[in-house]
Amino acid sequence: QKSYLLLTSGSQLHFRDAQSGKSILSFDSMEEESGWQNFLAHENMLFTVNKDGLVESWELDFSSEIPSKTLKRSWKSGNSRNSPVVRMLHHEKSPLLILAFADGSVSGWDSLQGYCTHNLKARSALPISSITFHPDSKCMQLFVGSEDGSISNWDLMQSRLIKSFSGHVSAVTCIHVDSKTMRLISAGRDKIVSVFSLKDA
Repeated sequence: QKSYLLLTSGSQLHFRDAQSGKSILSFDSMEEESGWQNFLAHENMLFTVNKDGLVESWELDFSSEIPSKTLKRSWKSGNSRNSPVVRMLHHEKSPLLILAFADGSVSGWDSLQGYCTHNLKARSALPISSITFHPDSKCMQLFVGSEDGSISNWDLMQSRLIKSFSGHVSAVTCIHVDSKTMRLISAGRDKIVSVFSLKDA
């Protein structure tokens, strides 16, 4: 099975063969000055966001000699402040696509139908710096790290904040949840690794 690299070059995205480096599939954002806001590859799909906040979902086909792309759906990101999308994450077992914004807000979307499923109020006006789902796909929880060093644990079934964690003085750069020990482990730009218990959350 071939491996591919997804790279940006100006206003273009390129899928390149990992061995030869040859570009086999490209996307043009039509925004020469700024290119793409963000993009995410998930299974056979590619999700892109341009400067105007337009989200597009593309179906990718690498099975033939000449790879192809098909635009399946497009929609506006829906941020009232026109804030840039700084993080994207797709759930492993459902069509839930998470968009995290520079103003600290988070929205959830059905990636197949293109409608909004969640609007999570910002806990901070600073940008989102990291996001991850609970590793148990049946446990619909989202963990959101911010530039202010805080971490928010959201129940996505009820769009409810479960708990906030504070253990950093700068941006949270990585979040990991250990479902066996029920611990939340985070790393920050402050070079600190914090461990929190989720048993009481």
